[in-house]
Amino acid sequence: MTVLPIVARELGVAARRPGTYWFRFWAAGAALALFIFPCLTSNETITELGPGLFVFLGIVVLCLCLLSGVFLTADSLSAEKREGTLGLLFLTDLRGYDVVLGKMTANSLHAFFGLLAVFPVLALPLLSGGLSPGEFWRTLLVFLVTLFYSLGIGMLVSAISREGRLAMAITFGITVLLAGMLPALWQLYSLFTGYTSMSVLLWPSPGFAFSRGLDTYYKVRYHNEAYWEGVLTLFLIGSACIFAASVLLPRLWQQSSAASANPKPGGSPFRRQKQSLRDRLREENPFAWLARGDRAARAGWFRVLAVPGVLWLLCLAMTLSRNGENYFVFVIMLLLGMHFIVKAMIAIESGRRFHQDRQSGAMELLLATPLSEMDIIAGQRQGLGSQYDGALLAITLANIISIFDFFILTASHGAGNGEEGAMFLEVLVGGTVVLWTDAYALYWTGMWRGLNAKKYPRSTVATWGLVMAPPWLFAFFLVCTAPIWGNSLGEGGFMFLAFVWFGAGVVVDVACINWAQSNLNSSFRAVVSERYQG
Repeated sequence: MTVLPIVARELGVAARRPGTYWFRFWAAGAALALFIFPCLTSNETITELGPGLFVFLGIVVLCLCLLSGVFLTADSLSAEKREGTLGLLFLTDLRGYDVVLGKMTANSLHAFFGLLAVFPVLALPLLSGGLSPGEFWRTLLVFLVTLFYSLGIGMLVSAISREGRLAMAITFGITVLLAGMLPALWQLYSLFTGYTSMSVLLWPSPGFAFSRGLDTYYKVRYHNEAYWEGVLTLFLIGSACIFAASVLLPRLWQQSSAASANPKPGGSPFRRQKQSLRDRLREENPFAWLARGDRAARAGWFRVLAVPGVLWLLCLAMTLSRNGENYFVFVIMLLLGMHFIVKAMIAIESGRRFHQDRQSGAMELLLATPLSEMDIIAGQRQGLGSQYDGALLAITLANIISIFDFFILTASHGAGNGEEGAMFLEVLVGGTVVLWTDAYALYWTGMWRGLNAKKYPRSTVATWGLVMAPPWLFAFFLVCTAPIWGNSLGEGGFMFLAFVWFGAGVVVDVACINWAQSNLNSSFRAVVSERYQG
């Protein structure tokens, strides 16, 4: 009898897949480029640059490991439920853990091989003498445990979910809560009370284990215990999620599609007025009527932003206290976190309907109706706007309130004057502008990538990479090349870098919008008519 037969099969299939080898090549090449480029442009030696580059690359790898569950395993089991193939597996003598571990292996193998390919690049500072062996191996352990932790959360959510969009959103929310919100609560508690207890809130965060594994902390008294507490917590959470998914999956695989209760007749005048608007929209553009009727998406952003929103209000109120400038830093950080969350949710949702309708064949049927391609595209765009424009308006209002709070803080405490105050103001104003341009670019790019993608999570990754990655790479290029053209990032350097980053973001957004609109307008029918190859 074969032990874990699905795992054995998936390993055999992956060994014959060209993408398995190409992904390792590109992962190692990207990590090597991020390491070599600063070394070529800096005046310092590799021994001096090594520790800083190791931390920088470590943060990038840690973030990718942390988000792997969202894009790789969150829709693995739920996709099998939608396609009706999960029940066939349970007609055999397979157990729940066979299916869970098999799907986890199938969907996470590329991430694991990519992580292995990056390890030699991370060892370059070790070879140059700027890093200790213990620091290197402790960090690699954190990466492996973080990948296991994230994949485990994704498998559990996928086991109890049916719809891919909902599974990815819940996995993302849990990850943000454990890795971001709990450490933020600890920071606020420490700032408010002056005590550094309650460190248990930091244990579920991979960033805590990563930082405590560095020699700066690990060799200090008691911090070696903090590192192992964090690593053990991550491993236990991942193991518990996989065990729970294995137990729950055989009991939940027969769940039917989400059956929402019929809307109650009558209701408030506002609800009746809203229903009449939707009825008129159904006559004008039926696809827009269908897209705007997704209540789950409209309510989802409010639920996800509830915790950071409450923390933001608390920090905003505390800016009026004696140490208001310290709390204002948390105001900015929480705002940036909410920006990131909303953009990630838009990237997850923007291509979902086009992708599912094309795979099910519904899009071809729509093209046989009097609806034109322009009507379908415009309807999907209106539906996305109705779902997320409210979140964009709420965060914009929060930015405006924060700007007024900044001026009040400057007048009452004398803080915020000079370069630091101008930096905060630039981040708030520039972030508000880029919030809207990024959102519109994610709308259009997501629709096009969702129409083309073979797998739904891939469209999300492609959309995020096309819109959000170029400004960060350009900022990285500026920082690395600053010594060549006069080290202009010294005095006022962050303000200049933020200005260029915002400007590059707007340029990339406009380019992505034009590119996606052009492709949708010219190739929509041709792409829908094609069949997936192989």
